[in-house]
Amino acid sequence: LVALLLTALTRAPGLPPSPGNWSLVNFQQAVSDNRFVSALGHSLLLAVAAATLLVLLGLAVSTIQRRRGGGVIAGALTLGFAVPGSVVAVAFLLTYGRWIGGSLLIILLAYIAKLGAVAHRPISGALQGLPEPLSLAARSSGAGGRETLRTIIAPIVAPALAVAWVLVFVVAFHEVTMSSLLYGPTSQTLAVLVLNVEQVGDVGTTAALACALTVLVMVPASALAGLFGRRTWRMS
Repeated sequence: LVALLLTALTRAPGLPPSPGNWSLVNFQQAVSDNRFVSALGHSLLLAVAAATLLVLLGLAVSTIQRRRGGGVIAGALTLGFAVPGSVVAVAFLLTYGRWIGGSLLIILLAYIAKLGAVAHRPISGALQGLPEPLSLAARSSGAGGRETLRTIIAPIVAPALAVAWVLVFVVAFHEVTMSSLLYGPTSQTLAVLVLNVEQVGDVGTTAALACALTVLVMVPASALAGLFGRRTWRMS
């Protein structure tokens, strides 16, 4: 990360990364490019949509997992995660490329097929770890189903839902394997933009874009980690 940042700050390739050669020109060039704004918007939209949809899917699958057929669905989510991203992308191109090829929709569907287990595992673990005596105690004290859900189940499951959402968001935001095979002229993501700029040999701008991508991923994850850290400290 330090080497990446120094490369982005050095005003020209080949110069030593000393303070005298530092400049923000690479960052200015990266941000001023219209492709950056468009790619950033696409990445945010895809990551938020995938995280939200997969948390809902993971919650639904975790709820029915103990019923007949629920284990098969959970296994399918795990199998999707085990399949290489390049294979998933090619499969979607062959199946849906004629209708939605090169669009954001086909990238989103590939994310959902690939990252289902990332959302399902934390939620499933939280639901399986619910202490049944607490629910029984709430009901014996006169609490109804909604009250039990609000006071007992929701506080325990909510952190797992948040963790699942952030995990999917982070992975989807910087995903490049499937995106690089599925994107079109109007659906380039930020990770694909970094790859494309690197392939044309613009080292400084590539490093600046990579730094921006890293910050955009780390900031929300760090903020959430700090929030739950303070919450755990208060509860203890």
